[in-house]
Amino acid sequence: MKKILFIDRDGTIIVEPPGTFQVDSIDLLEFLPLVISSLRQIRQELDYELVMVTNQDGLGTPAFPEETFRPPHNLMLKILEGEGIHWREIVIDRSFPADQSPDRKPHTGKVKHFMTGQYDLANSFVIGDRLTDMLFAKNLGCQAIFLGKSADTTEDYLAGNDDLSEVIALKASQWPEIYQFLKNRDRLITHERNTLETSIRVRLNLDGSGRTAINTGLPFFDHMLDQLGKHGGVDLQITTKGDLHIDEHHTIEDTALALGEAFALALGNKRGTERYGFALPMDDCEAMVTLDFGGRPWLVWDAEFRREKIGDLPTEMFFHFFKSFSDASKCNLNIKATGTNEHHKIEAIFKALARSVRRAIRRDMQHFELPSTKRYPLMKVAVIDYNAGNTRSVYYALQRLGIDAVFTDQIDQITSADRVIFPGVGEASSTMRYLRKLGLDKVIPSLTQPVLGVCLGMQLMCNWSEENDTKCLGIFDVDVRKFVPRRQEKVPHMGWNRIYQLDPKMFEPQLEESTLTLFIVTTCRFLLLQRHSVITYNPFRLLSVGTIFLRPNSIQKNRDQLAPGLSKNSWSFKKIPDLCTSYRQLILLMANVSDSNKGCTNAKKSITNNR
Repeated sequence: MKKILFIDRDGTIIVEPPGTFQVDSIDLLEFLPLVISSLRQIRQELDYELVMVTNQDGLGTPAFPEETFRPPHNLMLKILEGEGIHWREIVIDRSFPADQSPDRKPHTGKVKHFMTGQYDLANSFVIGDRLTDMLFAKNLGCQAIFLGKSADTTEDYLAGNDDLSEVIALKASQWPEIYQFLKNRDRLITHERNTLETSIRVRLNLDGSGRTAINTGLPFFDHMLDQLGKHGGVDLQITTKGDLHIDEHHTIEDTALALGEAFALALGNKRGTERYGFALPMDDCEAMVTLDFGGRPWLVWDAEFRREKIGDLPTEMFFHFFKSFSDASKCNLNIKATGTNEHHKIEAIFKALARSVRRAIRRDMQHFELPSTKRYPLMKVAVIDYNAGNTRSVYYALQRLGIDAVFTDQIDQITSADRVIFPGVGEASSTMRYLRKLGLDKVIPSLTQPVLGVCLGMQLMCNWSEENDTKCLGIFDVDVRKFVPRRQEKVPHMGWNRIYQLDPKMFEPQLEESTLTLFIVTTCRFLLLQRHSVITYNPFRLLSVGTIFLRPNSIQKNRDQLAPGLSKNSWSFKKIPDLCTSYRQLILLMANVSDSNKGCTNAKKSITNNR
């Protein structure tokens, strides 16, 4: 889950004018010392998203006209953006203190969407200079950082007799203290995993001292996990309640998954870590465990056990445990063990894993860099939310790959992202209406970073669509029309067809054939236009009810089917031998597009052929 810094504006980012406490002209705009460099380091190095939350008393009224607020506010944002400091959201309350609005800090009315369980609020912070900011943190369920102390005490009474000492994690006098505090915090995570078979709670501190408290209901399993904590130098608490009345399988597997997930969460972006492995002897046995917390799960297992059980632990579950841990923690894990004593052998494996973990998670705070030469983990990807279908699934797919992604319709988040995905589900005209309502019909064509259009997203990048006679974004000078096959050849299906009820038993009797519309794309192709990737997605062909298959083909083979009559010189092709089968490949593909080209603003508009 994402961690957030909820940051106050006046008195925290910019200097608050004495007396009026109101920044209503550019002449009054002054940044706090070292705030820009500190925020830049936080944004670039740490796993926090930034949300500005500010009370602007009476904004939009004669007491504080909008036209006096916007110039200094916009200039502040522009300066910060120039330093790579982008905001997930900017929350402004315009009420007066006397209004007692539930949306005004320290109340949480305007930030309820951050309190739905999708964000790690326990490890998030409110940063501010007022007691109301500290109370806001308490109401949010966050921790707080108290920066100085505002001269404006108008609303201090709201804190009343509340004890805020447990909320305030740091009292700082300047921003570099905040950066160092956040950078050096223990990588502590509490993670729960609940299924029908098991309920598991893991508390993991990667910067601990080897203290453990393990209770899985399987004593020998507890003993092995204890080795992982003590020899790995991590504080580890695991409580598992599983269906042991059936067998040990779910308890062992789900504990491994929960533990792996906890490691992945605690490691975060892995800056400053070493990532890599270890070997260890134990009496007659030798175990070698090498690992890489690089984001790609893989297990190589070279260990044999002759006994059915060691203690109360089935030996057949050893492989399963490490496979589940590797999958959940997204690590490469190579394990080899030799020897005759079965107890020694598995204990040596766990101890070698622990020592590998100890070395891999060690941080060099003086060289706080990402241990990778690849570009994609550093990219911020914005997935455009246009209020249709299951487009959020694209965001979830990116998250599972460890890519820093945001699902959003906010203009500032889209324009500040390194890459943008415009996914495809829905109908053209209604989607265009929604984009116009948000102003995204102007924003998307002006983007200069690489943009991936998926299905409907690709369709809307063109001039016009035959689907309900829709005027689109006009990035590509082409029209989208229904494909009409010549003779009987197969073509990628972009028609808008009805489902005909061939078998009366196939659907409910009351379902009329005219009530359903089906949008299908039967094949998948990639076209790279300058820096603009275009894809028709959902590459499935309906054979019969319940039967679907994926059919990858090369772009060259079916170019004429994709766009009959299209001049070879009209498009900039990059040959892709096979279908890209994952969003990881799509992101890598986008990352490798030349930076010398531009996105939507430089897209070719030389395609004039009618389709």
